[in-house]
Amino acid sequence: MKLLTKPFKFLFGLVLLLVVLLFVVGYFADDLAKGAIETAGSEALGVPTTVESCHVGFITSSFGMKKLAVANPEGYGGGNFLALGEGKTEVNAFSLFGDKVHVPSIELTGTRLTLVQDVSGSNYAKILDNLEKWQGPSDDKGGEGKRFVIDRLTIKDTVVEVKPSPKLGLAAINIPVDTIELKNVGSESDQGVLLGDLAGILIESILKKASVSADLPGMIKATLQGKLSHLSGLADAGIQAFEGFTGGRLPPELEKGLGGAAKEALDKGLKKGLEGLGIK
Repeated sequence: MKLLTKPFKFLFGLVLLLVVLLFVVGYFADDLAKGAIETAGSEALGVPTTVESCHVGFITSSFGMKKLAVANPEGYGGGNFLALGEGKTEVNAFSLFGDKVHVPSIELTGTRLTLVQDVSGSNYAKILDNLEKWQGPSDDKGGEGKRFVIDRLTIKDTVVEVKPSPKLGLAAINIPVDTIELKNVGSESDQGVLLGDLAGILIESILKKASVSADLPGMIKATLQGKLSHLSGLADAGIQAFEGFTGGRLPPELEKGLGGAAKEALDKGLKKGLEGLGIK
């Protein structure tokens, strides 16, 4: 039995070393993931983006994130433009060390997105303008980074809070957004999508679905749809449509009844009318 003592001690020491290494790598991986998400969100959206915590599960092949917050642009209060409760992901954690990561599924739960509209502008217009710049040529993105291909992205338990200025004579309302499921995100590109692109895809998909809600005030709807029409994040990721939204600027019932020239004239009329009210 004594002859087996040394081999057993060696194996025990090796296992202990692996456990310690996994703990150390996992500890730093959590902080690295948190920093990467905060940096990517801040660069893409042009406002501070923070995450309370992240956890990379090397043994469970999972990734978790809690309380992501996107701040309002300056001049629109100290609250958040977007607050996300929780994110869960199925992923081989070791694949995160590669340049391209395949993700079977991402589930984002408890998103609250706040639209602030006053007589001189809106928080969402500034965020979407920043996002449009980010979605421009790759040279404007501040360098390349890790890219992702996602089989299924689910966004559920989402509410868009609309807060117009009292001067506009509009009431504040909450618009529940049905579950959004996006498939094969980034699969049509050999490169996949960046983390900053994912932040844009989250916001663009929620707002596109909210923009066709009958409860959204017409003034805000026109401005929001106009800004969304300049974004390309969903299209660049290979997503042309999803349930509840077909890619048009106008609600489906109006899209069917208007030809291209009529829609263009309506868009110009809405834009002119909004500019007359001091809304851009």
